[in-house]
Amino acid sequence: MPKIEEKNIIFFEVENEDRGKVTAVFPKATIYKQPFSKKMLKKLKQAEVLCGMIYSDFSGELLSKCSNLKMIAVRTVGYNQVDLKWCAKNKIPVANVPDYGSHVIAEYAFALLLSSVRNI
Repeated sequence: MPKIEEKNIIFFEVENEDRGKVTAVFPKATIYKQPFSKKMLKKLKQAEVLCGMIYSDFSGELLSKCSNLKMIAVRTVGYNQVDLKWCAKNKIPVANVPDYGSHVIAEYAFALLLSSVRNI
């Protein structure tokens, strides 16, 4: 994969409490709190990497407007918000986080167990 310029990495759906973590690693990246949308297309023409969450719309229609795109990364377990057929056709790799949120699921399961033991 060719070298990617940090200024051409765009993050979507970054919460305020996570902004510091993202900027510590990628200080020149662009960060949006909201999902990827058509309103951002002018900024996205130079994007090489798009990194989103569950509500980011990475449809082929929108991705086709990103002429410099080299990779998509989603910070989720699934990747159904990404048009994988379009990405395969255009040789754009897609990465996800298969273990994302497992601790939250474990905490919820433990809370359910405690609730049932205590008849809550």
